[in-house]
Amino acid sequence: MIRKNLALSAFPSRKSQVSVDGFEFDSPANPHYDSGMSSHPDKHIREAIEFAESLGWTFEKTGPRAHSFGILYCPQNERGACRIVVYSTPKTPFLHAQRITRAVNKCPHGEDQNG
Repeated sequence: MIRKNLALSAFPSRKSQVSVDGFEFDSPANPHYDSGMSSHPDKHIREAIEFAESLGWTFEKTGPRAHSFGILYCPQNERGACRIVVYSTPKTPFLHAQRITRAVNKCPHGEDQNG
């Protein structure tokens, strides 16, 4: 038990408390984290997300501790609809953006189609 207390005191917490309207929240370790709809750091992936949104897809950003950056959902808001996981740090961002664009174009639930 003493070792555990020493370990906790030796390494200070990377989180800090944030107070919003009287509620206490843990802020993430990254001071540049924006809980709103921030854009992807890579321009090719950012353009692919904007292309998908222009065709009616919706983008949902994942949490700060997720491996993915977000998920794109096709215009069909039912079970079995298409979705694309957007990675935060893919090995080749340009190819990942191409895959996103290709998957958006292949979606059978396009905005202009009925059913």
